[in-house]
Amino acid sequence: MWPSTSPRHWSGLKITMWGRLLVIADALLPVYIMLSISASEFVYVYVYVDVDVDVDVDVDEVKTMFDIDLSRYRIVDLSYEVIPGTSDDRPFDIRLGTLQDGTVRYDITRTHSHVGTHVETPWHFYQSGKTITDFPLSAFMGRAVLLPFHLPPDDLHISPAYCEAEIGAFVRPGDVVLFHNAHNPEIEQGHFVKDETAVPYMSTDTARWLRDKRIKLFGFDSLRMGRATQETRDIHDLLMHEDVCIVEWLDHLGELGAREFYFMALPYKVRGLDSSFCRAIGVVER
Repeated sequence: MWPSTSPRHWSGLKITMWGRLLVIADALLPVYIMLSISASEFVYVYVYVDVDVDVDVDVDEVKTMFDIDLSRYRIVDLSYEVIPGTSDDRPFDIRLGTLQDGTVRYDITRTHSHVGTHVETPWHFYQSGKTITDFPLSAFMGRAVLLPFHLPPDDLHISPAYCEAEIGAFVRPGDVVLFHNAHNPEIEQGHFVKDETAVPYMSTDTARWLRDKRIKLFGFDSLRMGRATQETRDIHDLLMHEDVCIVEWLDHLGELGAREFYFMALPYKVRGLDSSFCRAIGVVER
């Protein structure tokens, strides 16, 4: 039986549904949760809390209210592994030290905010733009669509027409879109390519296509963001002007094996940063 109470005791949260969710109301707690699934594929969660009840519960006796059956899902690590001391352009130098109690610590002696898999915010280009901590966590996670591109040698442009033909029917407003370079499998993350002209590129027209799809987050493993510095800036400008953050230096996108999945790239919470290291993962239904 759900408790009967006045509306002021109820709160509603709207979350995007990915996969099937099972919710159990635990009789040991004065918290009740009810799900209502709408035709538009959203789950409305209503939470009731009995504020007049004093609770004295042994934590060991409290049952899990939410559980994800990992036998039905795969978690794919999409982060590039940073190896300290191996790059001058993207340094991550560390030195062994100790804390006051003699336990081990590492001092990070040299790095910057664009090392390894990282997420960039508008502050990267605009002095008045939003920083990492100005965005809600929901900006860095959500339903995702993957575009693995493999192009003919005489046309390496990841054009709007190509994007539309490959994934246009699947991208919804508020989605995450990731580009995967299936064209140059020999590219090793963390290493620059000697002949960049052999690497496919996106243009400002590609960025406009992403913008017009009203995505919230864009990411990729290896590609050229434009063919010149100014075009690179223009691509960032088109997306970041709409508060679309960009996740760069992703890895293992080819291991997803699915066009649609759930993506997370949560940044380190440091006030004022333009960009941040992140641990990116994809959750794929088996």
